[in-house]
Amino acid sequence: MRKTILAILLVIAFSTNCFAFWTKGTDTAPEVQTFCKRVLDDGGTVVDVEYMDKLVKLLKQLGIWGNVNFLGDANFAVKKDAANAVATLYDLKGSNDAVQTTGANQPIWTASSQNGKYGIGYSGATSFMTVGTESNFDFERTDSFSVYSILKIPAAGGGYLTSKLTQGGSYEGWEVVYGATTYLYLINTLTSNQMYCKLDPPGFDDSVTRSFLMTYNGTSAYAGIIFYSNNVVQSHDGETGALTATILNAKNVYIGARDGGVNFTGTIMTNIIFDIVPTATQRTAIETFINQYYQIY
Repeated sequence: MRKTILAILLVIAFSTNCFAFWTKGTDTAPEVQTFCKRVLDDGGTVVDVEYMDKLVKLLKQLGIWGNVNFLGDANFAVKKDAANAVATLYDLKGSNDAVQTTGANQPIWTASSQNGKYGIGYSGATSFMTVGTESNFDFERTDSFSVYSILKIPAAGGGYLTSKLTQGGSYEGWEVVYGATTYLYLINTLTSNQMYCKLDPPGFDDSVTRSFLMTYNGTSAYAGIIFYSNNVVQSHDGETGALTATILNAKNVYIGARDGGVNFTGTIMTNIIFDIVPTATQRTAIETFINQYYQIY
């Protein structure tokens, strides 16, 4: 009996700390070692240690590790049930876990979304996730920030990719919409003090995986907004309004929705927020690495 109990305890100890033991003494980034142990101790699933390790080292080499916040990556780690419904998308840096505690609203961890890699599938009707550490994403109209994602959108799909917006009243905040229509909205007061910048058609709702990057340089000017698809600059129009006042709010960050409304159909593989506009060198290095991993183009 004692031997049986000892064996069970050894199995439990190994399963909760296996990645910490496996990476100890190796050159795996310490951030990744800590992350893997945290995920396993929480009952989550670690997906691709090598991918995380290479990305962390690349961001450090580029000098922008401190400028990155992760809004979930399907190939980092997830907490899911037997049907692959996702309750937690873990943040590699530890402070921005995306969660969904309501089962009916959980997106689905999906295999072979692109090049055999995983994605998170959002239904467009109910599924979304939230990040409660809102201050990390509290960008003012005078702040630079960028949103980088890998996505696949079906016909007439897409919607609220990422947002930090007050629903109703003034609609203060920011949101990025991607898909059949793609735009950035920065709002103090809807219609009277805002910036709305829309990508020229056609949209990206064709079931083709793409990288998408939106950069904003904090000038409150349309010339400061750039959209990229597969690292190629896209033209934009639909520029309306003038923004002269704050866009700060205390709302959570939403993935696949905005506060008070669910509206995203498609698969998100990677979702990263920068508090800077990456340089051309940084942007191209990240894009090259991500494209090699997903084999997008």
